[in-house]
Amino acid sequence: VFEIVKKNQENIADEWSKANGNNYRCKINSTFVYENYKGCYLNKDKKKDYNIVILGNSHAQMYAPLFEKILKEENRGARLFVRPNCLPTVIINISKKCLNEAKQNFKIILNDPNIKFIFISMTWYGSKYIDVEGNQVNYTKLVDAISDLGAQFENKGKTLLVFSPIQIPNRELANELPRLLRFKKIPTDEIYKKTFVDRKEYENKFNNINLRLGKIFGENFITVYKDLCDVKNCYFAKNDIMYFSDSNHLSKQGVVLLKETNKKIRKKIQSLK
Repeated sequence: VFEIVKKNQENIADEWSKANGNNYRCKINSTFVYENYKGCYLNKDKKKDYNIVILGNSHAQMYAPLFEKILKEENRGARLFVRPNCLPTVIINISKKCLNEAKQNFKIILNDPNIKFIFISMTWYGSKYIDVEGNQVNYTKLVDAISDLGAQFENKGKTLLVFSPIQIPNRELANELPRLLRFKKIPTDEIYKKTFVDRKEYENKFNNINLRLGKIFGENFITVYKDLCDVKNCYFAKNDIMYFSDSNHLSKQGVVLLKETNKKIRKKIQSLK
């Protein structure tokens, strides 16, 4: 199964190493402040075209290279609004401070008549979430919080598009595995086993969440996990592609290779007149 790595270990190690720490950061000349909200332009050539927004935390930011590619090809623009340590949801978040920030940011986007499409992505892996009364709630309640956002945006004639949770490695594989390959510290087959997990591990945590989000958002639910998982496994690396730059963020190289996700985003952007 892992013949390609056995034959080309040095080349594979080099390709995997390129992903190490290589997650997206806004370019300095693309940043701006919009009503106290720091953001950046995606496809700066079309910076006045901001009816598309990508919203969330660092798990929204990691999709920026894919958006940039599509936006340039479609001659469109978008804005990326990120709060690195907070969720975009206004009735459940990780802290009271984040709830307040999310509410402020939400109002800005809700009341901007130019914004029509809002893509959101966020983390689903925290140990603690709270509601507006400060009560601790389970991560599965995040579906209700996203549904609440969608309903409020819809009332203003805006469309919310939601990225699915993905299986994350929880290990710095882009740093660890190239060294193991180069120095042959463990058998190649053992290295291969670190590049995927049984899909059941993902389904056990997120299957019900994905079913609910799919039912609520339909075609506006972007099933990224289908690009990273087959019927048997979910992959962190495949052949010479290292999908993750660190323990939980997609790499710039990996994210642009998500074929089905690319198609779905492109179709939605093309539909926006």
